[in-house]
Amino acid sequence: MFNLKSVEVSEGSKYLGAGVHKVKVISWEDKGDFVEYVLKNKSGEKGIRFYKVKDTDKDIVKEIKAKQLKGFLLDCGVSNFSSDQAAIASAVDAVVNVILRDREYWTNDRDTGMPVIKTATEYFSSRKPEVSVEFKDSFNKPLSEEDKAAYEAALAAHNGMQTAKTVEDNLPF
Repeated sequence: MFNLKSVEVSEGSKYLGAGVHKVKVISWEDKGDFVEYVLKNKSGEKGIRFYKVKDTDKDIVKEIKAKQLKGFLLDCGVSNFSSDQAAIASAVDAVVNVILRDREYWTNDRDTGMPVIKTATEYFSSRKPEVSVEFKDSFNKPLSEEDKAAYEAALAAHNGMQTAKTVEDNLPF
C-alpha cells in the first residue's frame, strides 16, 4: 500500500514548539495576505506569519499588525525602514529570540466531521538576541469561554446526529 520499506525518514526535522527560542532567520516569502519568515535553530524550525495591513482593517488592527512586524524587525537589527520590502528582506540571516505560544482552536475533523480541539503554535513576540526572556504559561492562548461553548454545542449537535443516524440505520425498512 505505502511501500514503507523503501521510505527513508530523516531525523532532526522537528518543528519548534511553544517557548523561547534563539533562532536564525533563514528566509522570507511574500505569501499574498501575509509575509512568512522561516526561523531555524539546532532544535528545529518554524515558519512565522505577519499578516499584511488591509484597507478594510480597523485602525487599531492596522496599528497592531504594523507594530508587531516592526518590533520583530527591530529585534533582528533592522534599522532602515525607507522601503517595506527592503526592511523585511534585511532580517534574513539575523539572530533573534522569538517567543512562540500555543493557541487552542476547535474545528471539525475532516474525516469524521466530529468537532475537535486542536493546538497551533504561533509567533507571540520577539526580543533582541542578547536579551534574556523567560516563557510564561500565560503566553499560551486557551479556548475562550465563548469558543468552548460553541465547541460544546457543535459536539452535542454532532453526537445527536450520530445517535439519530444509528437509530435510522437499525430500522427494518
